[in-house]
Amino acid sequence: MKKVVATLLSFLLLVTVASISTVASEQSFGRVDTEGSNLHVRSGPSTEYSILGRMSDGTYFEIVGEENGWYQIVTPTVSGYVCGEYVLPVSHNNVGKVDTEGSRLNVRTGPSTSYTSITKLSDGTYFEILSEENGWYQVRLNATTTGWLCATYAVTYDIPEPEPQPQPTPDPAPSNGYIWPAEGPTVITQNFSSGHPATDISYNGTSLSQLGGGPRDVYAANDGVVEYVYTGCTHRKQPYICCNGGTGYGGGGNVVVIRHADGNYTMYAHLDVGQVFVEKGDTVSRGQVIAKMGNTGQCAGATGIHLHFEFREGYNSSAYSVDARNYVSP
Repeated sequence: MKKVVATLLSFLLLVTVASISTVASEQSFGRVDTEGSNLHVRSGPSTEYSILGRMSDGTYFEIVGEENGWYQIVTPTVSGYVCGEYVLPVSHNNVGKVDTEGSRLNVRTGPSTSYTSITKLSDGTYFEILSEENGWYQVRLNATTTGWLCATYAVTYDIPEPEPQPQPTPDPAPSNGYIWPAEGPTVITQNFSSGHPATDISYNGTSLSQLGGGPRDVYAANDGVVEYVYTGCTHRKQPYICCNGGTGYGGGGNVVVIRHADGNYTMYAHLDVGQVFVEKGDTVSRGQVIAKMGNTGQCAGATGIHLHFEFREGYNSSAYSVDARNYVSP
């Protein structure tokens, strides 16, 4: 029986010590807030317990526990319980403690030993730090007394702040504005219509009858992801050669389709042989060169070098194409 009791007492002692250590490791502090009166320090957490001592208004102390609205506290001169109604919690970053290995520490009127001593603090006394200058702390000792003490004989409680957790990198905000997809000066050689769901763009109209003439860069009209690429057309337009641009793209020749963050799609067709610079799945930026104008595809009739540009609202289908000039202008 004695062994059981001893074991139980040891367990309770360990629990108590662990609880106090946990609170103490958090370094909680308080200040007496009684509007000028003294605060009783009692042997237990209620007014039924005996008075062990008194603290004047503004006195600082360490809080090591809490029970039923009472704080268990520690000071250099008295330890016990005080009523929480008369305690003002204090940030640990503003609190220091005298550390003189048993000696008393002068509190002076200014930040050097040349200033007059106004009081002495016992080893272990807590204080509030108001400022720092040349290795001296300006401190508040209680509700009415401030002064300066040498920082060499004080410890502070700068508990490290929790390390910031890495935040997920948001996806880059899409550009709201679309740009003209071809290098200028350009002209529109065929407008959008019900029978032609695109805007045909050429450099100076017909001057690109030869592939070597003028700039032919094709730009991504906005930020996005390449949804589709076809580069199977290996011959430029000749009367007897046509290339259908892959399934669903008619005589588009070499084709690129870009899906944009707003849910719209842009299609670029008749691109030149060997001059498509992106692949399916690539992320592209507004204004990035994705290809060169060409004249691939188009199974009937002559065609000059131009860009067949479609703007598709919400779905990757010509049935949803609208006039690109609703979104962009040359």
